[in-house]
Amino acid sequence: MSELTHVAPTRKKSPKTTLEVRIGSQVLRGKVALNVFIAALQAMGLEQVATVDVRVCGQPLVSKFAPPSMNSPSRSYKKIDGWFIITHSSTREKKAVLEQVAQKLRIPLEVTIRTHDELLEDILDDCG
Repeated sequence: MSELTHVAPTRKKSPKTTLEVRIGSQVLRGKVALNVFIAALQAMGLEQVATVDVRVCGQPLVSKFAPPSMNSPSRSYKKIDGWFIITHSSTREKKAVLEQVAQKLRIPLEVTIRTHDELLEDILDDCG
């Protein structure tokens, strides 16, 4: 009689993704979604973004004060130009947050989630 063994199915990891953001004629793209997210918020104006009531993990997206639950430096927020930006979210959540902020500020914005391979192809196409 042969012995049965259980082999767990291998799970294929999804490709790494980033954001591409169009604000008017300006196109923001990069390998790291977080950097594109922050650049897009800066392009919309951190002071203006702070005026809209958008929250991430129960905290204001952009604030002059460090979130109380995040008093020690962490990867949950970045301090940029004196503003604390909540950054702990998936690429999909970052896209939704940017769209929500742009809608509230009435800023025309288009956000696309791209794989790193797609991004590289576009950059090479842009170079001619």
